[in-house]
Amino acid sequence: MVDLLAEKSFSLVLDDVREQIGEQRFSLWFANCKLESMFRGTMTIGVPNVFFQDWIANHYAANIRFAVERVLGISMRVEISVDSDLHQDLKQRIQDDSLSELLAESVEQRMSDSLDHFVRVGENETAYRAVRHLVDNEAFGFNPLYIVGPSGVGKSHLAAGFRKFKGGLDPDNPRVLQIDALKFTKSFTLSLKTKRMADFRATFENLDVVVFDEVHRLKGKKATQQEFLHLLRKLVQQRVQVVMVARHHPREIHDITAAFKSNLMSGMMVCIESYSTASLCKIVTANLSRAKSNGGVNALRDVAGSDVVRKLSKHSRGSVYELTSQLQRAHVLAFMKGERLSGAFVDANLEEFGADPSVKREVQNVFDAVCADFGVKAQELTSKKKTKCLALPRAVVALALRKNFDMTYKEVGQHLGGRSHTSVYMMIKKHNDILENDAEVVRTLNRIAKAGPAIHDDF
Repeated sequence: MVDLLAEKSFSLVLDDVREQIGEQRFSLWFANCKLESMFRGTMTIGVPNVFFQDWIANHYAANIRFAVERVLGISMRVEISVDSDLHQDLKQRIQDDSLSELLAESVEQRMSDSLDHFVRVGENETAYRAVRHLVDNEAFGFNPLYIVGPSGVGKSHLAAGFRKFKGGLDPDNPRVLQIDALKFTKSFTLSLKTKRMADFRATFENLDVVVFDEVHRLKGKKATQQEFLHLLRKLVQQRVQVVMVARHHPREIHDITAAFKSNLMSGMMVCIESYSTASLCKIVTANLSRAKSNGGVNALRDVAGSDVVRKLSKHSRGSVYELTSQLQRAHVLAFMKGERLSGAFVDANLEEFGADPSVKREVQNVFDAVCADFGVKAQELTSKKKTKCLALPRAVVALALRKNFDMTYKEVGQHLGGRSHTSVYMMIKKHNDILENDAEVVRTLNRIAKAGPAIHDDF
């Protein structure tokens, strides 16, 4: 443990180094270092990572030795070592800063979300046209509009674009409201406790548009569902346009009342499916290119259209949000390692920022085997289609993932287009007899179980 005298001496040495190299360079290279030891003529300085270690040793070791001689009046050997605590602190700080930057950009984007910025691809075309129809044809619409799809596919972007358009009709007195299920539940519960239900309900008066986000989170909250149902009926009756956003089809949301489920399905329902790799690349590349053309500060804008986006899109489960997050983590890691963010860097560090290439390829092998045996497409298996011919192959995929990868029902559901754990459980239970006794199905499952990891990269 370093004593107080050594710490004081080290502080004086650092002050001298600051005077030698200037505040800017000092802040960059020495703000994240500490004294490890001062013993038997050797001063050991801890730094966050190897990059700092090499750079300080090669560029500033002489400055440190000179400062020691001038301040302490003695000559000492200087060693630079990597300190694990400093490494974790710097890593966390960089990630926090990057996340803050990402969130700031997200907030800025949400503020500027418009239908003009929505990138149209096959998976979201129907949902886009439905929202566009409500914008262009006020006298002939459908109410409520229910937008369903997995996380990160742009449901909230569409809803926010519609909300902004309507609010923009009268900027001084916008008659629009956007609220998510959690805030609705908290406000409703607090109003009940404080006996201010009249104030709570007054929030939803004199409006033109109401957007309810994450409606699926109302499951299990019977009293809140009843209040929401009462409000929904009232808004529709008053011709207030209601747009609801959820991750699941009402039939797949367990623990909601039949009346609540029926009213959720009473208007127009549109689905955005998980994006294919090509669609995902197109959307994220367009978003990054727009940031670049607008002169934005997004540090990732220069990778638009690059091999980095294409490679990571294969590991993002069809989610724009997940791909953007992985790009951000890749950028942080490349900075920390002092390397250029490239396709080769992605290949070498997939596991570092949330992708497991081996598992991804083996899961894809399961889909490939089932698709070949049943004559269906992988995109159909992950879609929300209720076609009968897709039920059994989905169940085969679900059981194979459960057995071969020891996945939870929830994890299996993510690979099957964002389905709930209950949906996956019922899928397997319903076809249990066929899965255990049908010779062709058993043969498919056995072949999947015996197959080893893929030997060819799909990049």
